[in-house]
Formats: sequence, structure tokens, C-alpha cells
Amino acid sequence: MFLLRTAGMFLPPNLKELLHKNYVQHVFLFAVILGLIAIAYWPTMTANYAFADDYYCLWNRLYQQNWLREIITEGILQARPLNGTLVAILMTGCKSLNDYISFHALTIFETAILAYLICCFLVWYGWTKLQGCFLALSLCSLPPFQVIHCWAVITFFVLSSIFAMLAVMCVVSGNLKIPQHSMQRMILAFIFLLLAITIYQPWAMFYWVGVAIYFANKLVSDKQRYIYLAKFTAIFLAVALVDLLLLKIAITYLKDIPVSPERTHLTTHILQKISWFFSGPLVDALNFNHLMVSNEIALFSGLFIIIGLWLHFNIKNRWQSLLNLSIALAFIPLSYLPNLAISESYYTYRTEFGLSALLLFYAYLSAGAFLKKWQEKSERLSMIVFTAIITVTGIYNLISAHNHVIDFFVKPQMYELNLLKAQLRGDFGKARQLHPFYFERKDTIAPFNRHDEFGMPSFACSWIRDPGTIVLKGEINN
Repeated sequence: MFLLRTAGMFLPPNLKELLHKNYVQHVFLFAVILGLIAIAYWPTMTANYAFADDYYCLWNRLYQQNWLREIITEGILQARPLNGTLVAILMTGCKSLNDYISFHALTIFETAILAYLICCFLVWYGWTKLQGCFLALSLCSLPPFQVIHCWAVITFFVLSSIFAMLAVMCVVSGNLKIPQHSMQRMILAFIFLLLAITIYQPWAMFYWVGVAIYFANKLVSDKQRYIYLAKFTAIFLAVALVDLLLLKIAITYLKDIPVSPERTHLTTHILQKISWFFSGPLVDALNFNHLMVSNEIALFSGLFIIIGLWLHFNIKNRWQSLLNLSIALAFIPLSYLPNLAISESYYTYRTEFGLSALLLFYAYLSAGAFLKKWQEKSERLSMIVFTAIITVTGIYNLISAHNHVIDFFVKPQMYELNLLKAQLRGDFGKARQLHPFYFERKDTIAPFNRHDEFGMPSFACSWIRDPGTIVLKGEINN
């Protein structure tokens, strides 16, 4: 009983209340979410393969004496100390490529937890369970999630978003009439967000998606909305300051270890960075699950969202409406802030989850606003159509994720792995056994490649070749 009470202290109060009310219903809801996510990403569980860093980490684990220290140190220098520690712990039980299946299983379970939390949060603020469930599943089917599910050693990035979501839930559950409870929850939210940031900063920016869900809620007054916004901002600034301090300390004490200055220094070219954001990451995110990115699709999606948000926030007081719209739009760059702040101007899908999720949520919000405007006299009909749109697009996104995982990761990576193994066994002669052929980036057998993720051959990375070859030789000999 003591252990249960102690564990309960670390749960957001409103989450505890929710679980106690309808325990069986929530177990069923979680089971449904877990089942649908498992089906979407099941190919990662049935294939014996690795992707990019997976080879290097396994080589490090099997053949380097100081592998544990190296993984943790690398995590510290990238301002991800918790991620480095968790990966190091998980790698202790990893002896072959086949062991990465457990990593993929963990990613599926983490994703189900995040989708469940998103669903509950949406239901609290007026969305139906069906809407909340499939909207959450859509967010967890976006390209950033597809990458995470196929890349074993970055499994804990999802945990970062879980902590970020819990941080938001802690804040909004605070009762302003009881200051001590509110402060307690603020402190707990700070801890959750700090944990999220120390795993992976870009995925911790899901915090702003949770904030946007609350801010877009019409069940609260503008005054209450702004009070909580001030709280959210204060917590974020405090966590960002602590994280920056931890990074400075790490760089000072580990100064003998090389670290990329582009990732540890703030940008000084602000206008160029803004231009880069609009022409790169934002275009990716506004194409949602369409990997062949199109500026036209991005432009249409952007206009649809802006007009839809104006309709959503539109009230008699136009200045108030404009203020709310401006705040909602301000969450967009905030959801990509770590990458906007640093000198590095290299973007990938794995850094875009907060941004992509926020824009997809806004797209659904805009669709609902358009439907209400179209069917002002029949709110029930607009609700039915809106629910159908969320459900159908949710199923479509799950199917897209399933197909992308197979076509851009599992099949190409297994083909590359088996071809290299055949060469190392001598199936193509002695020359290829000693000097195997490695795929270059242009040699992808996927439909095409995007960034260094979708369709990217693992051994196109020069620093993967020697460690990966050693790992595969070891697999062949065993």
C-alpha cells in the first residue's frame, strides 16, 4: 500500500482521477490503441534488420571495452544525458541484431502510451472518445514516428514526448483556488519537462502541442487561458535555462572530447534561419504523410490552417480573436525551437514531430471550424461529418505508416543486409569477400529517399561501414 501511494504522488492528479473513474473502459481503450499501433508497425517486429546507428551501437557494445561510458558521454555532450543512460542500460542485454526486436516492441508500447494520453487529454476538453482516439493515432502515424519505429536505438525519443504530455497535464489540473496544490503540480510539471528535454529536445517540443490543445479549448475563458499560458511559458523557460546550464557544464568538464559546435552554439543568422524554416521543415510538416513533398500542398495546407484557426477563434471582439490566433500561430515555431535556436541548419523528419503533430492538430481543428460554419443550423450533422473525417484519415494514416515502414525501411534494409552478408560469406567471390560493395545514397532500392532516413542505405554512411561489417562477420561466424 505504501508503494502504491508513493507511486501515486508522481502521477498527474487529473490522470489519477480519470483512471479511478472508469478503469475497465480505459484498459479497453488502451488495448485498442495498442493493437492498432502494433498492426501499423508490426513489420519492424518480424524482420531481423538494423538501420544506421544500430550497427554502430551494436559494434560498440560487442567490441569496445568502454562502450558504456562512450554511449553515456555522447548523450551528455548532445544535452541528452537521460537518453544516453537509458540506451546504455538497454544495450546491456543486446548481443545480436535479433535483439533489436525488443527495442521495436518497446517503441510500440511507448507510442501506445503517448496516444492514450493524447486521447484522454482531448476527451477532457470536449472531443468524443472516437475523435480523440483516431486523432491521437493520426499524430502517432506521421513520418517522424515511422522513422523512430524503424530505428532501434532512438526508441526513447517517444518517452520524451510522453513526459512532455504529462507536464502539460500536470499544469492544467492545478486548482487556482488552492495555491499549494497548484505549485506542487507546477513543480511536478517542471520535473517532467526537464526529463523530456534531457532525453531529446525536439520530441520534448510536443509540450507545445499539449499547450495548443488546451489553448484551443472553448470550454475555458480567455482569462483562464492566459493565466495557464503564463504558467506554461514560465515552466518552459525555467527548464530551457537548466538544460542550457547542464550543457555548458558538460562541455566544460568534457572539453577533451570533440563535439559539433553547430549543435552547441546558438545561431547568429536569424533571418537566414527563418527563411530555412519556411522553406524546409515547415514544408515537410505541412505535407503530413506525403513524402514526395510539394510546395503547393504546403501552401494549401498552410492557408487552410490559418483560415480555419481564424474561424475557430473568431468572436465578436476582433482584437481578442486576432490575439488568440497570433498566440496559436506562435506555437508553430516554438514546436521546432531547439532546431531553430542552434547554428546547425540540417533538418530531418526525426526532428519534426512536435511541428508535424501541431500542424496536423490545427488541420483537424480547422476542418471542424469550416464544418461548423457550413452547417451552422445543424450542429449534429457537422459533428457526424467531422467524426467521420477524423476516423477515415486516422485509418488512412495508419495504413500509410504501415506501407512506408515496409517500403522505405524494412525491405531495403533487409536487402542491403543480406547482400552484404552474401558478399562476406564469399558467395560473390574472394574479391568481394575482402572488399565488399557498399550502397551509396543514390543506390537506394526504396521508391526514393528523403533526408538520411526514408530509403537511405545504412552503409551509405562511411562511418557505419567498418563497424557494421564487423558486426555482420560476427553474425555469420556465429
